[in-house]
Amino acid sequence: MKINYTDLEYQKFIEYFYYDEGFNKTFNNWIAENKVNNAKPSLEHAIPISKGGSWEISNLRIIPWCVNRDKFNFMPDEWEHIRNSYLTKEW
Repeated sequence: MKINYTDLEYQKFIEYFYYDEGFNKTFNNWIAENKVNNAKPSLEHAIPISKGGSWEISNLRIIPWCVNRDKFNFMPDEWEHIRNSYLTKEW
């Protein structure tokens, strides 16, 4: 799906993520890991498009590709439950 941002919307998008702590952490980790594919920055929808989410900046985050892939189309509360219940335990 192609999103057509106006120049002002695009500028806000860039500024928002340029100073975002999550983006910078993800980007810096990707660089530190020699740009390994699984760690590359990926645009994620907090509320998935398939569940009514939008392309509004407030619904977008930058996270590692592998995390975005794992999150699939879970809603934020579903994903938080999965992370806390299954992914933070030592096996």
